[in-house]
Amino acid sequence: MKAEREGYYAIFVSHFPDAGSYDVRSVADMPVTGLGQATMLWCCKLGQHLGIVAINPGSAPWFHQQAGKYGLRGRGGRIYSVRFEPGQIPGAYGGEGKAVEIKDPFDKQAEALVAQSTEGPPYEADRDASSMINSHPASP
Repeated sequence: MKAEREGYYAIFVSHFPDAGSYDVRSVADMPVTGLGQATMLWCCKLGQHLGIVAINPGSAPWFHQQAGKYGLRGRGGRIYSVRFEPGQIPGAYGGEGKAVEIKDPFDKQAEALVAQSTEGPPYEADRDASSMINSHPASP
């Protein structure tokens, strides 16, 4: 691998779903981790249960599979999501007003997720992932 030949010590996949990280691990002779793995494991140090606010409800099955790969299926599973139009998130970098359009829906979902996690038990690990999506669409 090019990174090994150039003297790198590790590979970090900077995309939350860690796409391709298992493939890279199979051929690399160096540590490989990703943003999703690092974030989920760090969250385990802060609390007993995990929760995710996603930018798309369709990503929930991927996140459940990802948590399972990291041995975290019993640590949570609630996924709240926000719906955005294509290009809306990158467009938020255009000014403070646009950033609030993105931040507010995330904040609302995070607050709902925290409230839900304190009001009830975590999901059962054998439930269908699609039944664990608690989507509260936000207006773009």
